[in-house]
Amino acid sequence: MGCKHDVAALTLLPGESRAIATTYKVKADKHTVGVKCYQMNTTKRSPLTFIAQDQLVKIVAIEEGLRYFDGELWLRVYPPLTHRPNCYVNVDNLIPYS
Repeated sequence: MGCKHDVAALTLLPGESRAIATTYKVKADKHTVGVKCYQMNTTKRSPLTFIAQDQLVKIVAIEEGLRYFDGELWLRVYPPLTHRPNCYVNVDNLIPYS
């Protein structure tokens, strides 16, 4: 794979002996009250929903959840209301919870 292609999640995961959080708390910067959660394809991202500050989200799958897009890492999560489809949140906006 070239430098501009998606990075496989498995190459970014810690070793098998290290615990990985499956629930994360959303954190926003001091100017916002939440973050956007996006649908992504190979060339663009589009907002799907908004997740409020301090909401909890669950990762979709450890093996396929992490994605490198536009120079940043994104994690595939389920928003708080389970009837919504999964989407991607920038990892800078997530705090491991459990």
